[in-house]
Amino acid sequence: MNISEEEFQYMKKHLITELVSVIVEQEHLTPEEALKKIYTSALFKKINNPDSGLFFQSPRYVYSYFK
Repeated sequence: MNISEEEFQYMKKHLITELVSVIVEQEHLTPEEALKKIYTSALFKKINNPDSGLFFQSPRYVYSYFK
């Protein structure tokens, strides 16, 4: 898939925002704790890689990778 850097950054930001909501709901963490969980995870490296395609997936699907 061809996607510009701007589009990728937008979609990644949206995914992380939604992923925070899922983590808060599922794990009863604060938003700050959820962000820390995301940014310190190995999964974050994959989210940052456009070739992984994770930025294009649903937040609940991406959340399943934490399990």
